[in-house]
Amino acid sequence: MPPFCVPYHHKIFDSISVPIQAAHLYDAVMIYARALTEVFEKNEDPRNGIAILQKILNRSYHSIQGYDVFIDGNGDAEGNFTVVALLDDQEMNTTLRMSMQPVGYFQYTSNGSSHLLDLPEFKYLDMSRPIQWVGGKLPSAEPECGFHGEKCISKTDWRFTGFLFFFSLILAIIAL
Repeated sequence: MPPFCVPYHHKIFDSISVPIQAAHLYDAVMIYARALTEVFEKNEDPRNGIAILQKILNRSYHSIQGYDVFIDGNGDAEGNFTVVALLDDQEMNTTLRMSMQPVGYFQYTSNGSSHLLDLPEFKYLDMSRPIQWVGGKLPSAEPECGFHGEKCISKTDWRFTGFLFFFSLILAIIAL
């Protein structure tokens, strides 16, 4: 292994972990380098930050972490996320014969919209293999009464209130 003649041993690399910031730095440098390369190719001024930024916005790139990311018109990175579900898998050698498999993904549209309320669109990878929801139906987005009970108006139980009033009245009479 010239020129260093250092023997390779796989155990050395078992204890090495790369911080996530290294992947983020790598992605940032690659995005900048791609934009700067395009500026040079068009004979534009490499000191013109606006020209470089225009080559970055409203474009996708493939992250070193393995997924595609879209940078919108505001410079916000919007990932495309894969949805996995527990599906039947006849190739499994276990009694369950199910495994986690990709079924769809969320994708931001590349229309350059700056609306904060724009939500990504869910797309199935294969419509013949949908998510097998528990109970056979899509779960509700929120509980019937809301997360804090704000959507259910509690009704006063007048029987209980009357009982408390009557009991308090009896106690007051006895106390005299």
